Amino acid sequence: MQLELLAKQLAQVAKDVLFIDTCAMLDIVRSPIRETFPICREVVDENTRLLAGASTVELVFSSVFMTEWHEHLAIVQAEVDRKVENHYLFARQLAKYHRLLFGVSPRVHDVRRYGYATKLADICQSLIQHAHIVDSTDEHHANAMKRVLAARAPASKGKAEPKDCVVFEEAIALGTSLSKEGFSGKFVFVSSNTTDFGTISSPHKPIAEDLLPFSGVFTNTFDHARSILS
Repeated sequence: MQLELLAKQLAQVAKDVLFIDTCAMLDIVRSPIRETFPICREVVDENTRLLAGASTVELVFSSVFMTEWHEHLAIVQAEVDRKVENHYLFARQLAKYHRLLFGVSPRVHDVRRYGYATKLADICQSLIQHAHIVDSTDEHHANAMKRVLAARAPASKGKAEPKDCVVFEEAIALGTSLSKEGFSGKFVFVSSNTTDFGTISSPHKPIAEDLLPFSGVFTNTFDHARSILS
């Protein structure tokens, strides 16, 4: 959707806005095998609220989101399935040693059959279907290239990251337009790409500063974003 029209629509709806990058969505699918990644309870709850028409937030994705999502989803799902397979085989190996050492055969659940990656991808797809996609514009791409040339985060010296810059410039543009429309809700930008954007406690400069003019907040996970809004 054209960004200015989207801003008008969101301002009228008067719900909080979550602008989510591709990495954050892919990490929801990847979460079962990430020891340091929180369980995506809020993601599941938000999908339930959306399906019931009871959500209090509007989800927004960048113009490059769908291309990146389809490009990387199968790779992430295969990664999760592979790790789950290894977990199951390791559990079976431990069970053999347990029987050898203690004379008792522990029960080993075949976790492969649950299809965690597929189920999480389905939940993400449901969120995507209820979200808004920002239209690509030459202006946003030009501003992204300016970030690249200036090595402003998410770009850095020797690491251009043009797509991440496009995503962030679109987030800034939407937040700015919402502010002009008198938007009174909260605006949260979500990226789990800590390498280029930084962390919740230590975002790379000038990520947090660029969100300040419209009181935007940066965070790394969907669940933390929802906690900010609740």
